Amino acid sequence: MNVEAPLAFNPMDPDLAANPYPAYKELREADPVHQSPLGFWVLTRYAEVAVVLGDAETYQHCYAQTQQARLGDAVAEEPYFSRFQRMIFVMDQPRHPALRKYVQGSLVQRLPSTRRKLQSIAEALLDKYAAERRMELIGDFALQLPKSAIGDLLGVPEEDHDSIAESAAKLSPTFEFLPMGAETLASVNESILVLEDYFRDLLAHKRKHPGEDHLTDLLAAIDAPDGMTEDEAISNAILMYIAGHDTTTGAIGIVMLSLHRNPDQWKLLTDDPSLARSAVDELLRYDTPGQATARVAMRDVELGGKQVPQGSMILFYIGAANHDPAVFENPDQLNILVGKRRPITFGGGPHICVGQSIAKTEIQIALENLATGCPGMQLETLNPEFRPTNLMRCIKSLNVTW
Repeated sequence: MNVEAPLAFNPMDPDLAANPYPAYKELREADPVHQSPLGFWVLTRYAEVAVVLGDAETYQHCYAQTQQARLGDAVAEEPYFSRFQRMIFVMDQPRHPALRKYVQGSLVQRLPSTRRKLQSIAEALLDKYAAERRMELIGDFALQLPKSAIGDLLGVPEEDHDSIAESAAKLSPTFEFLPMGAETLASVNESILVLEDYFRDLLAHKRKHPGEDHLTDLLAAIDAPDGMTEDEAISNAILMYIAGHDTTTGAIGIVMLSLHRNPDQWKLLTDDPSLARSAVDELLRYDTPGQATARVAMRDVELGGKQVPQGSMILFYIGAANHDPAVFENPDQLNILVGKRRPITFGGGPHICVGQSIAKTEIQIALENLATGCPGMQLETLNPEFRPTNLMRCIKSLNVTW
């Protein structure tokens, strides 16, 4: 972008997938509250992003409106639309807080057992590749670790993990703002119906045979006077499965790439793997897996000195806010010893990520085990290919040796 010319930030620019941060910096410095020629508003400064995240009454998801802008009015007839509309991450008040408490309560209760499961899986995965001392980091480790742990958290039988994960992976395009072509849309619709049928059957099984798992916990929410409907429980089980393994797969790959692009930081971690716990927030600030999300202004508002009319769609970049020098000293440098910072990687306000404790634990245990078991790890390349998606960052593949 040339700041001398009118800015025309394009969120669909394929170059953003590999490295969005220079474009964010230029836009943040020149026009931090930017009205796109496409009609929506783009926020790249921490202050405005924090305002939008913190005010769930003024800035709402309005899922129907955002999806209609993406795919037209007929989107309401697509199977994925009604299923996703029941997920808490796009719900607005008053339904959102009513359902969130059940999901959050279960996840807090299940965190200790999930931590133990993660440690067991991580050790087994590294043992599997110990003799060869090589693996494809994304498919062999970054995917397998959260896939198995989240499957266990939900009470999915181990023999079903691969097939369910395959269907869940096909839903990734729904988390983007890009239009979906006919083939992608058909795949998304087919996959959400497969997962819905699977979790409906599993929920019925759990009612007869309760387990120590999140899906069993949701039965109590269904039975509560102000609780979930069965359809809401199923949709949110699907959400937990997708968010709990696909997003974390991307995060593990990205943090390992960041550490090897900054070898002094990798050495700090291998010298003291206990740093992993405190390093997670800084690593996810430095390169944020979930780059952006959207809201709709429910009234006329002022953001950064600009008037944003009621009904405007606002696309705000968490990845850009996490590099705002007004909040983070030397934001383009990675420093896992920096201590407490205030990144907004997991959002904020009433909609702060309900599974952030699970996600952080997944990444922490991955880092601890890789730093302990593979301190001499070498990446085949420091410039791997990323998925062609601009909002959810994920490396396609990355061969490593140690």
